[in-house]
Amino acid sequence: MKMYRWVTVIFVVILSFFSIIGSGGGGGSGDTDTGPVANPNDVIINGVPRIETTVQNSCASRAITQLLQQKGVPVEFEDVFDRVGLPPFSYQDGCYGVKSWVRSLGYEMNYVRQGTKEEIINLISNGILVMVVQMYSHNDWTGHNRVVMGYNLNDQIFILEDDGLPPRYRIKMDVFMDLWIRGAQELGWPGPPLWYLLPR
Repeated sequence: MKMYRWVTVIFVVILSFFSIIGSGGGGGSGDTDTGPVANPNDVIINGVPRIETTVQNSCASRAITQLLQQKGVPVEFEDVFDRVGLPPFSYQDGCYGVKSWVRSLGYEMNYVRQGTKEEIINLISNGILVMVVQMYSHNDWTGHNRVVMGYNLNDQIFILEDDGLPPRYRIKMDVFMDLWIRGAQELGWPGPPLWYLLPR
């Protein structure tokens, strides 16, 4: 009888452990779907570098570096940061002051003033990374640039690469859109902006 109770206890503990993993262990703000990364319905752009730096407020430089490096352009974070700098940014060219420089590297940095969810999905489907600026989270209303590297339509998820978050961070599309639209309003953009690179 004692053995049966111990087996039951062990089974319950193991079951609880896997339940916690499956639900993401509580997941903090609830903005993410912490399901398994290897999902057959995920559409993901591979080769996206993870740019980690201790420089505060440099998310725009990190995201632009990711866009360029994923295309194989031999630039470093410092190259971009030297041109972008810290907030307040130069929006004269709509591209953080780097449009001409990026053109000299063989790419056109495209700025969409009023982006849509469908546009992000279409770009990623064609292997094109997207940079957005939005509020960091529902708990932190700081403006933040991040890269969208994938999506899952079945689960209504966008997949982000952002060094402030775990790799391949999964965020619900409705949460993403809310942070994006409200971020544009708070930051004074005409609409939810996005950027992407195309060869010249």
